[in-house]
Amino acid sequence: PDEIEKNLDVNAGKDQGRIFRITPKNGLPRVQPHFARNDLPGVVAHLGHRNKWWRDTAQRLLVEWQEPETVALAQNLFMTSTQPLARLHAMWTLHGLHALPDSLLARALKDEHAGVRENALQIAEARLSSNQEIFSAVLELANDNDARVRMQTALALSTWNEPGHEAKQAALFAIARRDAEDPWTRLALLCGAKGEPLPLLTKLLLDPQAGSGEKELLALLARQVGQRGEATEVAALTQTLAANAHVADSVATAMLENLATGLETQTRASSFNRTKEAAAALAQLSRNSSIAIARAAWRVGNALGLSPSSKQKMLLQEAAQHARDTNESTTRRLEYLSLLELAPFKQREAALYKLLEAQQPRALQLAALKQLSEIEKQ
Repeated sequence: PDEIEKNLDVNAGKDQGRIFRITPKNGLPRVQPHFARNDLPGVVAHLGHRNKWWRDTAQRLLVEWQEPETVALAQNLFMTSTQPLARLHAMWTLHGLHALPDSLLARALKDEHAGVRENALQIAEARLSSNQEIFSAVLELANDNDARVRMQTALALSTWNEPGHEAKQAALFAIARRDAEDPWTRLALLCGAKGEPLPLLTKLLLDPQAGSGEKELLALLARQVGQRGEATEVAALTQTLAANAHVADSVATAMLENLATGLETQTRASSFNRTKEAAAALAQLSRNSSIAIARAAWRVGNALGLSPSSKQKMLLQEAAQHARDTNESTTRRLEYLSLLELAPFKQREAALYKLLEAQQPRALQLAALKQLSEIEKQ
Protein backbone atom coordinates (compact mmCIF):
# COMPACT_ATOMS: atom_id res chain seq x y z
CA PRO A 1 0.00 0.00 0.00
CA ASP A 2 1.17 3.53 -0.79
CA GLU A 3 0.86 4.75 2.81
CA ILE A 4 3.32 2.04 3.92
CA GLU A 5 5.66 2.27 0.93
CA LYS A 6 6.31 5.99 1.44
CA ASN A 7 7.95 5.23 4.80
CA LEU A 8 9.71 2.08 3.65
CA ASP A 9 13.00 1.71 1.76
CA VAL A 10 11.95 -0.99 -0.68
CA ASN A 11 15.45 -1.12 -2.20
CA ALA A 12 17.22 -1.85 1.09
CA GLY A 13 19.33 -5.01 0.85
CA LYS A 14 19.32 -5.30 -2.94
CA ASP A 15 23.10 -5.30 -3.00
CA GLN A 16 23.33 -8.09 -0.43
CA GLY A 17 21.84 -10.90 -2.51
CA ARG A 18 19.21 -13.38 -1.41
CA ILE A 19 19.49 -16.87 0.06
CA PHE A 20 16.86 -19.22 -1.29
CA ARG A 21 18.30 -22.58 -0.19
CA ILE A 22 21.50 -23.85 1.35
CA THR A 23 22.72 -27.19 0.01
CA PRO A 24 26.09 -28.89 -0.32
CA LYS A 25 27.93 -28.17 -3.58
CA ASN A 26 27.49 -31.75 -4.68
CA GLY A 27 23.78 -31.75 -3.80
CA LEU A 28 21.87 -33.76 -1.23
CA PRO A 29 21.99 -37.55 -1.22
CA ARG A 30 18.87 -39.14 -2.61
CA VAL A 31 17.02 -41.20 -0.01
CA GLN A 32 14.98 -44.12 -1.28
CA PRO A 33 12.04 -44.96 1.03
CA HIS A 34 12.09 -48.58 2.09
CA PHE A 35 8.99 -50.15 3.64
CA ALA A 36 9.28 -53.88 3.15
CA ARG A 37 6.76 -56.22 4.70
CA ASN A 38 9.51 -58.75 5.31
CA ASP A 39 11.43 -56.15 7.34
CA LEU A 40 8.96 -55.31 10.10
CA PRO A 41 11.66 -54.08 12.56
CA GLY A 42 12.81 -51.57 9.94
CA VAL A 43 9.28 -50.33 9.27
CA VAL A 44 8.53 -50.03 13.00
CA ALA A 45 11.75 -48.03 13.39
CA HIS A 46 10.39 -45.55 10.85
CA LEU A 47 7.63 -44.65 13.35
CA GLY A 48 10.27 -42.40 14.93
CA HIS A 49 11.55 -40.89 11.68
CA ARG A 50 12.09 -37.12 11.66
CA ASN A 51 10.00 -36.80 8.49
CA LYS A 52 6.24 -36.91 9.04
CA TRP A 53 5.53 -38.67 5.75
CA TRP A 54 7.80 -41.56 6.77
CA ARG A 55 6.10 -41.86 10.17
CA ASP A 56 2.58 -41.74 8.76
CA THR A 57 3.38 -44.19 5.97
CA ALA A 58 4.98 -46.66 8.38
CA GLN A 59 1.97 -46.50 10.71
CA ARG A 60 -0.50 -46.90 7.84
CA LEU A 61 1.26 -49.92 6.39
CA LEU A 62 1.69 -51.65 9.75
CA VAL A 63 -2.02 -51.27 10.48
CA GLU A 64 -2.96 -52.45 6.98
CA TRP A 65 -0.70 -55.50 7.16
CA GLN A 66 -2.00 -56.58 10.61
CA GLU A 67 1.10 -58.70 11.21
CA PRO A 68 1.10 -60.23 14.74
CA GLU A 69 4.86 -59.69 15.05
CA THR A 70 4.29 -55.93 14.90
CA VAL A 71 2.71 -55.86 18.37
CA ALA A 72 5.85 -56.73 20.33
CA LEU A 73 8.00 -54.46 18.17
CA ALA A 74 5.67 -51.46 18.63
CA GLN A 75 5.35 -52.08 22.36
CA ASN A 76 9.12 -52.18 22.70
CA LEU A 77 9.44 -48.94 20.73
CA PHE A 78 6.95 -47.21 23.00
CA MET A 79 8.68 -48.42 26.16
CA THR A 80 12.25 -47.61 25.09
CA SER A 81 12.13 -44.62 22.72
CA THR A 82 13.17 -41.21 23.96
CA GLN A 83 11.34 -39.54 21.04
CA PRO A 84 7.77 -38.41 21.85
CA LEU A 85 6.65 -38.78 18.22
CA ALA A 86 7.92 -42.36 18.12
CA ARG A 87 5.96 -43.22 21.28
CA LEU A 88 2.88 -41.49 19.89
CA HIS A 89 2.94 -43.40 16.58
CA ALA A 90 3.71 -46.66 18.35
CA MET A 91 0.67 -46.15 20.56
CA TRP A 92 -1.65 -45.39 17.64
CA THR A 93 -0.24 -48.34 15.68
CA LEU A 94 -1.06 -50.67 18.57
CA HIS A 95 -4.51 -49.13 18.76
CA GLY A 96 -5.01 -49.74 15.05
CA LEU A 97 -3.94 -53.36 15.57
CA HIS A 98 -6.44 -53.70 18.46
CA ALA A 99 -3.47 -54.64 20.63
CA LEU A 100 -2.99 -51.66 22.93
CA PRO A 101 -3.03 -53.03 26.50
CA ASP A 102 -4.59 -51.00 29.32
CA SER A 103 -1.28 -50.94 31.17
CA LEU A 104 0.50 -49.26 28.25
CA LEU A 105 -2.37 -46.78 27.77
CA ALA A 106 -2.22 -45.91 31.47
CA ARG A 107 1.50 -45.27 31.06
CA ALA A 108 0.82 -43.08 28.02
CA LEU A 109 -1.62 -41.00 30.06
CA LYS A 110 1.29 -40.18 32.37
CA ASP A 111 3.85 -39.66 29.61
CA GLU A 112 6.29 -36.79 30.13
CA HIS A 113 5.28 -35.21 26.81
CA ALA A 114 1.95 -33.36 26.66
CA GLY A 115 1.26 -34.41 23.07
CA VAL A 116 1.41 -38.09 23.98
CA ARG A 117 -0.91 -37.53 26.95
CA GLU A 118 -3.37 -35.63 24.77
CA ASN A 119 -3.50 -38.42 22.18
CA ALA A 120 -3.76 -41.08 24.88
CA LEU A 121 -6.88 -39.32 26.18
CA GLN A 122 -8.56 -39.75 22.81
CA ILE A 123 -8.00 -43.49 22.97
CA ALA A 124 -8.96 -43.68 26.65
CA GLU A 125 -12.48 -42.35 25.98
CA ALA A 126 -13.78 -45.79 25.05
CA ARG A 127 -12.31 -47.44 28.16
CA LEU A 128 -13.47 -45.16 30.98
CA SER A 129 -16.40 -47.32 32.01
CA SER A 130 -14.49 -50.60 31.88
CA ASN A 131 -11.19 -49.77 33.58
CA GLN A 132 -10.92 -47.91 36.87
CA GLU A 133 -7.18 -47.35 36.49
CA ILE A 134 -7.72 -45.59 33.16
CA PHE A 135 -10.59 -43.55 34.59
CA SER A 136 -8.51 -42.43 37.58
CA ALA A 137 -5.59 -41.48 35.33
CA VAL A 138 -7.93 -39.38 33.16
CA LEU A 139 -9.34 -37.58 36.21
CA GLU A 140 -5.83 -36.65 37.32
CA LEU A 141 -5.22 -34.90 33.99
CA ALA A 142 -7.85 -32.30 34.89
CA ASN A 143 -4.99 -30.62 36.76
CA ASP A 144 -2.39 -31.13 34.02
CA ASN A 145 0.03 -28.30 33.32
CA ASP A 146 -0.85 -28.27 29.61
CA ALA A 147 -4.05 -26.48 28.53
CA ARG A 148 -4.67 -28.76 25.53
CA VAL A 149 -4.45 -31.81 27.76
CA ARG A 150 -6.97 -30.30 30.17
CA MET A 151 -9.34 -29.51 27.30
CA GLN A 152 -9.03 -33.05 25.95
CA THR A 153 -9.76 -34.34 29.47
CA ALA A 154 -13.09 -32.50 29.45
CA LEU A 155 -13.90 -34.04 26.06
CA ALA A 156 -12.94 -37.51 27.26
CA LEU A 157 -15.18 -37.20 30.31
CA SER A 158 -18.15 -36.57 28.01
CA THR A 159 -18.17 -40.33 27.32
CA TRP A 160 -18.69 -41.12 31.01
CA ASN A 161 -22.45 -40.92 31.55
CA GLU A 162 -22.85 -42.36 35.03
CA PRO A 163 -24.98 -39.78 36.94
CA GLY A 164 -23.97 -38.36 40.28
CA HIS A 165 -20.25 -39.05 39.94
CA GLU A 166 -18.64 -36.47 42.22
CA ALA A 167 -15.09 -37.08 40.98
CA LYS A 168 -16.08 -36.26 37.40
CA GLN A 169 -17.86 -33.08 38.47
CA ALA A 170 -14.84 -32.05 40.54
CA ALA A 171 -12.57 -32.58 37.52
CA LEU A 172 -14.79 -30.50 35.23
CA PHE A 173 -14.97 -27.76 37.87
CA ALA A 174 -11.18 -27.72 38.19
CA ILE A 175 -10.83 -27.28 34.42
CA ALA A 176 -13.49 -24.56 34.38
CA ARG A 177 -11.80 -22.62 37.18
CA ARG A 178 -8.56 -22.62 35.22
CA ASP A 179 -9.56 -22.44 31.56
CA ALA A 180 -13.09 -21.05 31.22
CA GLU A 181 -11.72 -17.89 29.58
CA ASP A 182 -10.86 -19.97 26.51
CA PRO A 183 -13.92 -20.37 24.21
CA TRP A 184 -12.81 -23.79 22.93
CA THR A 185 -12.40 -25.12 26.45
CA ARG A 186 -15.87 -23.81 27.32
CA LEU A 187 -17.27 -25.89 24.47
CA ALA A 188 -15.30 -28.91 25.68
CA LEU A 189 -16.74 -28.42 29.18
CA LEU A 190 -20.24 -28.27 27.72
CA CYS A 191 -19.57 -31.63 26.08
CA GLY A 192 -18.21 -33.01 29.33
CA ALA A 193 -21.28 -31.88 31.28
CA LYS A 194 -23.90 -32.73 28.65
CA GLY A 195 -25.30 -35.74 30.49
CA GLU A 196 -25.67 -33.85 33.78
CA PRO A 197 -25.06 -30.09 33.48
CA LEU A 198 -26.66 -29.02 36.76
CA PRO A 199 -23.88 -30.10 39.20
CA LEU A 200 -21.19 -28.15 37.32
CA LEU A 201 -23.52 -25.18 36.93
CA THR A 202 -24.26 -25.14 40.67
CA LYS A 203 -20.57 -25.35 41.60
CA LEU A 204 -19.73 -22.42 39.32
CA LEU A 205 -22.72 -20.37 40.48
CA LEU A 206 -21.66 -20.66 44.11
CA ASP A 207 -18.02 -19.87 43.33
CA PRO A 208 -17.28 -16.36 44.64
CA GLN A 209 -14.16 -16.08 42.45
CA ALA A 210 -15.89 -16.79 39.13
CA GLY A 211 -14.42 -14.80 36.24
CA SER A 212 -15.98 -13.60 32.99
CA GLY A 213 -15.30 -16.91 31.23
CA GLU A 214 -17.02 -18.88 33.97
CA LYS A 215 -20.01 -16.53 33.77
CA GLU A 216 -20.29 -17.16 30.04
CA LEU A 217 -20.08 -20.88 30.74
CA LEU A 218 -22.91 -20.54 33.28
CA ALA A 219 -25.18 -19.09 30.60
CA LEU A 220 -24.33 -21.92 28.19
CA LEU A 221 -24.94 -24.54 30.87
CA ALA A 222 -28.32 -22.95 31.65
CA ARG A 223 -29.26 -23.28 27.98
CA GLN A 224 -28.19 -26.91 28.11
CA VAL A 225 -30.50 -27.47 31.10
CA GLY A 226 -33.34 -25.98 29.08
CA GLN A 227 -32.58 -28.09 26.02
CA ARG A 228 -32.66 -31.25 28.13
CA GLY A 229 -36.14 -30.34 29.32
CA GLU A 230 -35.88 -32.22 32.61
CA ALA A 231 -38.43 -30.78 35.04
CA THR A 232 -36.33 -31.53 38.11
CA GLU A 233 -33.30 -29.73 36.68
CA VAL A 234 -35.29 -26.67 35.58
CA ALA A 235 -36.94 -26.36 38.98
CA ALA A 236 -33.60 -26.81 40.77
CA LEU A 237 -31.90 -24.17 38.61
CA THR A 238 -34.59 -21.54 39.17
CA GLN A 239 -34.67 -22.29 42.90
CA THR A 240 -30.88 -21.99 43.15
CA LEU A 241 -30.95 -18.62 41.40
CA ALA A 242 -33.76 -17.36 43.63
CA ALA A 243 -31.97 -18.50 46.79
CA ASN A 244 -28.64 -16.82 45.99
CA ALA A 245 -29.03 -13.06 46.11
CA HIS A 246 -25.25 -12.58 45.66
CA VAL A 247 -25.46 -13.58 41.99
CA ALA A 248 -24.96 -10.49 39.83
CA ASP A 249 -28.03 -9.29 37.93
CA SER A 250 -26.20 -9.59 34.62
CA VAL A 251 -25.30 -13.23 35.33
CA ALA A 252 -28.81 -14.14 36.52
CA THR A 253 -30.34 -12.45 33.48
CA ALA A 254 -28.04 -14.27 31.04
CA MET A 255 -28.75 -17.61 32.70
CA LEU A 256 -32.53 -17.13 32.65
CA GLU A 257 -32.50 -15.91 29.04
CA ASN A 258 -30.46 -18.93 27.98
CA LEU A 259 -32.66 -21.28 30.02
CA ALA A 260 -35.70 -19.87 28.21
CA THR A 261 -33.98 -20.23 24.83
CA GLY A 262 -33.18 -23.85 25.61
CA LEU A 263 -36.73 -24.59 26.72
CA GLU A 264 -38.13 -22.99 23.59
CA THR A 265 -36.12 -25.33 21.36
CA GLN A 266 -37.56 -28.56 22.75
CA THR A 267 -41.06 -29.98 22.99
CA ARG A 268 -41.28 -31.43 26.49
CA ALA A 269 -41.71 -28.22 28.45
CA SER A 270 -45.51 -28.37 28.30
CA SER A 271 -45.48 -31.79 29.99
CA PHE A 272 -43.60 -30.65 33.10
CA ASN A 273 -45.11 -31.88 36.32
CA ARG A 274 -42.96 -29.77 38.63
CA THR A 275 -43.89 -26.30 37.41
CA LYS A 276 -45.12 -25.31 40.89
CA GLU A 277 -41.58 -25.28 42.25
CA ALA A 278 -40.31 -23.39 39.22
CA ALA A 279 -43.26 -20.97 39.34
CA ALA A 280 -42.53 -20.05 42.97
CA ALA A 281 -38.85 -19.44 42.21
CA LEU A 282 -39.67 -17.40 39.10
CA ALA A 283 -42.14 -15.29 41.07
CA GLN A 284 -39.40 -14.54 43.59
CA LEU A 285 -37.00 -13.60 40.81
CA SER A 286 -39.62 -11.36 39.22
CA ARG A 287 -39.75 -9.31 42.41
CA ASN A 288 -36.16 -8.31 41.72
CA SER A 289 -35.73 -4.62 40.96
CA SER A 290 -34.01 -5.51 37.68
CA ILE A 291 -36.34 -5.24 34.69
CA ALA A 292 -34.00 -7.52 32.72
CA ILE A 293 -34.34 -10.30 35.31
CA ALA A 294 -38.11 -9.90 35.44
CA ARG A 295 -38.30 -10.17 31.67
CA ALA A 296 -36.03 -13.23 31.55
CA ALA A 297 -38.00 -14.94 34.33
CA TRP A 298 -41.20 -14.26 32.42
CA ARG A 299 -39.73 -15.84 29.29
CA VAL A 300 -38.94 -18.98 31.27
CA GLY A 301 -42.48 -19.03 32.64
CA ASN A 302 -43.92 -18.73 29.13
CA ALA A 303 -41.76 -21.62 27.95
CA LEU A 304 -43.07 -23.70 30.87
CA GLY A 305 -46.66 -22.83 30.00
CA LEU A 306 -47.24 -20.75 33.13
CA SER A 307 -49.96 -18.09 33.12
CA PRO A 308 -48.88 -14.51 33.90
CA SER A 309 -49.18 -13.64 37.58
CA SER A 310 -50.99 -10.56 38.87
CA LYS A 311 -47.58 -9.06 39.61
CA GLN A 312 -46.51 -9.57 36.01
CA LYS A 313 -49.74 -8.06 34.63
CA MET A 314 -49.21 -4.99 36.80
CA LEU A 315 -45.62 -4.79 35.68
CA LEU A 316 -46.72 -4.73 32.05
CA GLN A 317 -49.00 -1.78 32.69
CA GLU A 318 -46.12 0.04 34.34
CA ALA A 319 -43.83 -0.88 31.43
CA ALA A 320 -46.22 0.66 28.90
CA GLN A 321 -46.25 3.90 30.89
CA HIS A 322 -42.52 4.06 31.57
CA ALA A 323 -41.59 3.26 27.95
CA ARG A 324 -43.44 6.41 26.85
CA ASP A 325 -42.25 8.57 29.74
CA THR A 326 -39.87 11.18 28.34
CA ASN A 327 -38.60 11.94 31.84
CA GLU A 328 -37.03 8.48 32.04
CA SER A 329 -33.56 7.84 30.57
CA THR A 330 -33.41 6.20 27.17
CA THR A 331 -31.65 3.17 28.68
CA ARG A 332 -34.42 2.68 31.23
CA ARG A 333 -37.14 3.14 28.62
CA LEU A 334 -35.48 0.51 26.43
CA GLU A 335 -35.55 -1.93 29.34
CA TYR A 336 -39.26 -1.38 29.85
CA LEU A 337 -39.87 -1.68 26.11
CA SER A 338 -38.09 -5.06 26.04
CA LEU A 339 -40.36 -6.22 28.86
CA LEU A 340 -43.39 -4.95 26.97
CA GLU A 341 -42.47 -7.33 24.15
CA LEU A 342 -43.96 -10.16 26.24
CA ALA A 343 -47.39 -8.54 26.33
CA PRO A 344 -50.17 -9.23 23.79
CA PHE A 345 -49.99 -6.87 20.82
CA LYS A 346 -53.20 -5.03 21.72
CA GLN A 347 -51.73 -4.13 25.09
CA ARG A 348 -48.58 -2.57 23.60
CA GLU A 349 -49.85 -1.31 20.26
CA ALA A 350 -50.40 2.28 21.40
CA ALA A 351 -46.99 2.47 23.08
CA LEU A 352 -45.17 1.10 20.03
CA TYR A 353 -46.75 3.57 17.60
CA LYS A 354 -46.14 6.41 20.07
CA LEU A 355 -42.44 5.57 20.09
CA LEU A 356 -42.24 5.95 16.29
CA GLU A 357 -42.84 9.69 16.53
CA ALA A 358 -40.08 11.90 15.20
CA GLN A 359 -39.19 13.43 18.55
CA GLN A 360 -38.49 10.05 20.14
CA PRO A 361 -34.85 8.91 20.54
CA ARG A 362 -33.59 6.89 17.58
CA ALA A 363 -32.79 3.86 19.74
CA LEU A 364 -36.40 3.66 20.92
CA GLN A 365 -37.72 4.09 17.40
CA LEU A 366 -35.59 1.20 16.16
CA ALA A 367 -36.60 -1.04 19.07
CA ALA A 368 -40.28 -0.30 18.46
CA LEU A 369 -39.90 -0.98 14.74
CA LYS A 370 -38.22 -4.28 15.51
CA GLN A 371 -41.16 -5.38 17.66
CA LEU A 372 -43.63 -4.32 15.00
CA SER A 373 -41.73 -6.18 12.31
CA GLU A 374 -41.75 -9.36 14.42
CA ILE A 375 -45.54 -9.04 14.75
CA GLU A 376 -45.78 -8.68 10.98
CA LYS A 377 -43.81 -11.91 10.51
CA GLN A 378 -46.19 -13.79 12.80
